[in-house]
Amino acid sequence: MTVAMAGFAHPRDDRKLLWDMGNFHKVPELLTFVDDDSSRALADGVYGDYLDVVVPRLAGLERQVIHGDFSPYNVVVDPGNPGFVTGVIDFGDVVRTSVVFDVAVGMANLIGVDEADPWGNALTFLEGYLRTRPLSEADVEILREIALGRLLLRALVVCWRAQGDPERHAYLVTHAARDWTSLRRAYEDDAEGVRSRLRVAATKPQPSQTEAPEGAHQR
Repeated sequence: MTVAMAGFAHPRDDRKLLWDMGNFHKVPELLTFVDDDSSRALADGVYGDYLDVVVPRLAGLERQVIHGDFSPYNVVVDPGNPGFVTGVIDFGDVVRTSVVFDVAVGMANLIGVDEADPWGNALTFLEGYLRTRPLSEADVEILREIALGRLLLRALVVCWRAQGDPERHAYLVTHAARDWTSLRRAYEDDAEGVRSRLRVAATKPQPSQTEAPEGAHQR
């Protein structure tokens, strides 16, 4: 998708979008909607890391129009198809922003799911991505903080919506509990160890950026 959308442009592709991680540092007020001390401390840590590590590098990140919402619910697969993935749906979050954010969204949906190895699934996703479309080592270096930030953003938005909808508050908070658990597991995994594994993925042989997977431009 990144390769296929590289030349795409639209008059409104630079719209302001809450889900664009390029705006995450501009919405600290979302933290005020977290109503328990443990989660707030976790949120402060993740948000602080994003401010310290990612924000100073935003201006230098490669940009293009991206899909912006690679979740398991938005990828169509066919187990009997050699390519397995047969389509991508839900283009509601398409926006012109940093390319690395697209990768981080996919990783955010996978971190913390496996308690034994909170980053294992996300790193597998990253390695698969890099086999088709390279990222700079500098971009990969900050993926930990972006992926954690994206998962935090999702949890914060649920908290915000819960505060404005008393009738559904309990349901929404319960629904978000899994995200908080995954976020805590991934955040508490050794940061330097995670960064080391990211570097290993970034140094594996990668194809030319102009090399699109077979059929990519026909989808």
